[in-house]
Amino acid sequence: MEQNGPATAGISKLMMNERSGHGMSSDGRLSNAMRWLLAGACFVIIVAGARAAEPILVPVLLATMLSIICVPPMQWLKDHGFPGWLAIVLVVLFVLAVGTAFGTVIGTSLIDFTASLPYYQARLQTEMAGLVAWLAAHGVELSSRVLQDMLNPGQVLRVAGRIFTGV
Repeated sequence: MEQNGPATAGISKLMMNERSGHGMSSDGRLSNAMRWLLAGACFVIIVAGARAAEPILVPVLLATMLSIICVPPMQWLKDHGFPGWLAIVLVVLFVLAVGTAFGTVIGTSLIDFTASLPYYQARLQTEMAGLVAWLAAHGVELSSRVLQDMLNPGQVLRVAGRIFTGV
């Protein structure tokens, strides 16, 4: 069934030209430049979609990774005479134990870091004062207030907090 209209005429005209300015050849294939442009657009759409689906995608990918990692030990247990339900329970308990140990180490490190925070702030102030003195000795006039604004300890600690929160 053939349709006659402006859209069909435009496509016919495009297909008739050997190399039109629209990026298509006579056999309907895209030019290399159009292929790269299309691939770039697809990449941007995929990355944007992944960023939008991050709250769902990250747990699903984590669960997939954990299940792939847990299949060999579970299969080994089943091959050595353990019933399927017991193999699953043992592997899940092992994963929970490893996760708890990892969380304990991270939590302890975070508590130690928080307790040592006043020391780190005093040390940073001392190092900044030394840097200002060294710069002044080399002819660079810089007030410690400007340097403190540039190296804001609160900002540094917020970044450290984000790192720990991300883990």
